[in-house]
Amino acid sequence: MKERPRILVLNSTNPSRLAHVRRLYQLRDRFEFTLICDARTDAGWQGKFFPRVIAADMIDTADEFPRILAELRPLGRPDGVLNLSEFCVPLQTKLCVHYGLPGPSEEAARYGRNKAQMRRLLASLGMSVPRSVNVGPATVERARELRYPVVAKPTSGGGSTMVHRCETFEEVVEFVVVTAGRALAAYGAEALAGSEDTEPLVVEELLGGDVLYPTRLPYPIGEISVESVHHEGRTQVLAIHDKPLPSNGPYFEEYVWSTPSRIPERLTRLAADYVDRIHRRLGAHVLHTEFRTFSDDLVPLEFGVRIGGACIYHTLRCSTGNDYIDILLDLCCGIAPTVRVDRRVPTIAHALWAPTDGRITHIFGEPALTRSPHYVEHELFDDIGTIARRAPLSSRANGHVIYQSEAGFEAVEGELLDALACFEIAVEPI
Repeated sequence: MKERPRILVLNSTNPSRLAHVRRLYQLRDRFEFTLICDARTDAGWQGKFFPRVIAADMIDTADEFPRILAELRPLGRPDGVLNLSEFCVPLQTKLCVHYGLPGPSEEAARYGRNKAQMRRLLASLGMSVPRSVNVGPATVERARELRYPVVAKPTSGGGSTMVHRCETFEEVVEFVVVTAGRALAAYGAEALAGSEDTEPLVVEELLGGDVLYPTRLPYPIGEISVESVHHEGRTQVLAIHDKPLPSNGPYFEEYVWSTPSRIPERLTRLAADYVDRIHRRLGAHVLHTEFRTFSDDLVPLEFGVRIGGACIYHTLRCSTGNDYIDILLDLCCGIAPTVRVDRRVPTIAHALWAPTDGRITHIFGEPALTRSPHYVEHELFDDIGTIARRAPLSSRANGHVIYQSEAGFEAVEGELLDALACFEIAVEPI
């Protein structure tokens, strides 16, 4: 009997990855999985889905790497490394390089994790990028030269964690004083590694963004994300999601993802061209790339050499029939992925947020989410009695709901807004 391929699965502790883990559990008869998870918390619920679990320090993996290899040695050489989390990209890179497996190169990981270098790379590939400076407590004066308002963020990392809009230079100074230490604590040596200026923060001029299609959703800032894969010289765009934002700050929480994109076709072609340039330059197998949308251009905000977040996994599957886990398994084993291109059902995922930080006391209106012919699924990550967090302490929502319909987005949006009007996560101060 042929041995099952041995796959290392990397994940930080994130309840929004439950569907990903369930899919891996469904495939346990075809693959032999080992989970490597964030050591700052135990495996928790994830440990129920995997026969073997290894805890690792995801902040400074260089120090941990010999121990991780020692724990893996009795299992034999893996056949692939599958990563579910932005936070685990550095460890994924080290494992893939060590074992000679498909995955992000050290260069790709550095560009994908270091926003200062990322800006320079994107500009070199012919894309417009916002003006920015790399700063720390001793070099914050550099930010005086920028046009305000600006966005300040950690040099390393992903998502909207610790990202803040600043209206004045004085606000930037305050942000740097508070956040430089947090960035170093969250990302360790990686917060400085690879940056020419070795500074933990980036400050860049704020871009707007135009919503280029009719919509009932009350989010005025136009943005898209592009999910793409690359194998043997060919780039495939799996999906483009419209993800308009409710405002330009002070924080940048995400509320909605819908696919297929409704931006003009010339811009979808441009998005495909831009991500192809990044794939070919870095040899990256997987990219999650975000752009602000304008009538005549797309301006990249950032990219990651990893899959998009939880809602994107769901909407990709619901809209196109493609399961990102299956695609990742092919890629990490060096196999050309099978991608469906014949299906694009209008699909929307909307985040479910508690209104503020606090202890959850009630959850109202959950049945209302399900009473629509367009309802697909919903998930709550937190329960009554647990602590809900908002930015800047957290960048994840407390759940999501997904609607879709062949009838189109107008029908879906109306039903979704009606359901959301009945839903509430109530909290008390802590």
